[in-house]
Amino acid sequence: MRVRKSKTSTKEIKRIFKIFTEGKETEPRYIRAYVEDYLKKHNCFDKILFAFKPKNHDPKSLLENAKEAKVSKVDNVWIVFDRDGHDKIPATFKEARENGIEIAFSSISFATWILMHFEYTTAEYASCEALVSDLRHFKKYIPDYKKAMPELFSIASAKGGLARAINNAEKLCVEVPKGYAHNKPIYMMNPYTDFYRLLDAIDDFIGIEKNDKRQNPR
Repeated sequence: MRVRKSKTSTKEIKRIFKIFTEGKETEPRYIRAYVEDYLKKHNCFDKILFAFKPKNHDPKSLLENAKEAKVSKVDNVWIVFDRDGHDKIPATFKEARENGIEIAFSSISFATWILMHFEYTTAEYASCEALVSDLRHFKKYIPDYKKAMPELFSIASAKGGLARAINNAEKLCVEVPKGYAHNKPIYMMNPYTDFYRLLDAIDDFIGIEKNDKRQNPR
């Protein structure tokens, strides 16, 4: 008697998702809160997101950690960093592209992404400190902001903040390059943030429609 083989899906679930962040607490806590929030809403407890703490947090060191972590072409490996006070950024972008490592980049800092939860602005800042202390913009929304604050995601994403951030950041990534010479690398632009790309990749990994968070503000 011939045994009938059961049909199996040809699409394999990507089980490896690794993120290395420049920030030791702020970015990891934000990402963790985002993932936990979505896991609860979509009952995806069977799929696991791996987040790793690198030994060193400069962009080049993040890249070295990411290269070691990527063992196959289907692995999702990301590094998250900003422009504020770093060197070797051009080389990091080039080498990441050559090795299939994704980058979620913000300029001047990750706080640019947080600001997008509240408003769209093309205001330039020389440093993260200048951004978060600006009473006209950032400090108006989070007056008691401090790095690594555990409630940052819940504060920023409240009242449709996440959908607003994604829409504002997508607009920023289109409009800001228009003010620069053609083919100007994004790491030379200010302001800039494409952090939403990482969130979209997480959604894809978990198996959630990425537009859900755009069309249904939380």
